[in-house]
Amino acid sequence: LKASVLGARLRLDDNELGAAPLDTTLDLDPGPHQLTVTSAARGPRKLPIRVETAQTVTIDLNAAVLDSEPEESRPVRPHQGESKLQRPAWMLLAAGGVALAGGLVLGLAARNDAATVSQAANTSSPPPFALYAETESRGKALAATGYVFDAIGAGALVSDLVLWLMIREETRR
Repeated sequence: LKASVLGARLRLDDNELGAAPLDTTLDLDPGPHQLTVTSAARGPRKLPIRVETAQTVTIDLNAAVLDSEPEESRPVRPHQGESKLQRPAWMLLAAGGVALAGGLVLGLAARNDAATVSQAANTSSPPPFALYAETESRGKALAATGYVFDAIGAGALVSDLVLWLMIREETRR
């Protein structure tokens, strides 16, 4: 933390840090924190800070920072490209891929059952109707389940796309 606004008093959460000029390193717990800078000329200014695990945040407070409009809704972020949403995005991508692969396997099994019925009809006389009914029923169930898996996988991948777009927008700020 560097503060170069002469006479400004700094407070982090409930701890008084002292008066500027100040150049110090602080070890903070992960999570949200609030830095309050008070000077006679500017009054109190509250700056939100969010610290992630094993992360270094550099804050350089100068007159230009304190004179700018407050951005209460936008905490200081340490590095562009980092987001809490990346791990869930990768997990959702994997889940969508697994669901699509499951749907593909079930679809191939249903196709195999249809080929079995077709082959039996061409080679048997009289046709084995019991085999047809059982294989057709199983093939329809496999196909329906495959469609459900494909729909779940497609939904997961579309949701994942939206999540990655949110990550992209978040890291641009």
